[in-house]
Amino acid sequence: MDDRGKREVPERREVPPPPDVQVRGDRGVEDLWSTPMCLDAVSKDVAGEMRLEDEREQGCRDLRPCGVAKTKHLVSLEVRSHQPCDSRVGQLLDGRLDVAPLVSVRATRGLSRGPHRGGFVWWGSGLVVQGSLAGLTGVGTHREPAFGPCQECDEPSTLEGRLDGVVVRADDDRLLGREVTAVYRLQLDQAGSSGDASAVGTVEGVVVRDCRGRWCVDVASLQPGTYPNPWTLDGHTFEVLDRSGRPLPDVMVSLSGGPSGSRPGVYLEAATTITLAAPAGQVTVSIETFHPTPVQVVATDATGAAVATALVQISQTVVLVGAGITTVRVEAPERETWLTELCVDARPDRRDEGE
Repeated sequence: MDDRGKREVPERREVPPPPDVQVRGDRGVEDLWSTPMCLDAVSKDVAGEMRLEDEREQGCRDLRPCGVAKTKHLVSLEVRSHQPCDSRVGQLLDGRLDVAPLVSVRATRGLSRGPHRGGFVWWGSGLVVQGSLAGLTGVGTHREPAFGPCQECDEPSTLEGRLDGVVVRADDDRLLGREVTAVYRLQLDQAGSSGDASAVGTVEGVVVRDCRGRWCVDVASLQPGTYPNPWTLDGHTFEVLDRSGRPLPDVMVSLSGGPSGSRPGVYLEAATTITLAAPAGQVTVSIETFHPTPVQVVATDATGAAVATALVQISQTVVLVGAGITTVRVEAPERETWLTELCVDARPDRRDEGE
């Protein structure tokens, strides 16, 4: 037998962690394993422009000085279906993908490579996806010996990474809340991304339909800090108002420190309105507060009519049930009140599409 071209596969060995390291499973891993779901393929060709907005040099100046260049670009890409791989649901994503801004960091000494990140809005046909992307610029992953002479390890005009988003607007509300996860590869018309550039590339991924019809905001993983007001999180839009009914400058996430223990929560001012990503039949809300004065939670439908109400005292989880809930309003008469959980169940009459 001719052994030419065969690659040796190293023997697999289990390497135990150091004794002082505790191995914990990621919540997302267990969710992916246990959640019933359906997948629809996304296969796209993209082309467009990257417009430079800002740039700076910002390397270290300590004992090991380095050269680092940072750029901010506005990116707009036309998105077209690629057959035979794009599904019927995937074709709804034909349109435009905007990244604003795309922040890139590159080494100016040695190989010109580094990370990039950005937030995006994907404007499809009758739907909108909002999310974030992250990857590396200037690297070639499809190289020898594993993939043949497709790329070199140094590819200064290439961007590769992953994007994750949620359908936040759709003509068909059965699509609301679905997740889009994909990998992308962009080729620029110049080495590096230090100026304006044209880009062409590919996007390959899936639209994920959670068959449970229920999804929760992962409040526990939020980083304490301030966020824009209004603020869209997992497709739900939070708007915080002061006692005169005017929007505050920011939405704040901080450690609750409530009776149930310190954990991240969305700080609630006089009134907080949560516009849901999709109409729901049931909404679960957990509130932490130090004060005995009740916090009122009201669920309304698309007409503004209240379909469910609840009062929360100290720390409590309440379940609001009603037809076509589109908005949840939390009224906190006292300060030091946090929202620590938000779970949404689809409407009882929501049906599968049978893609």
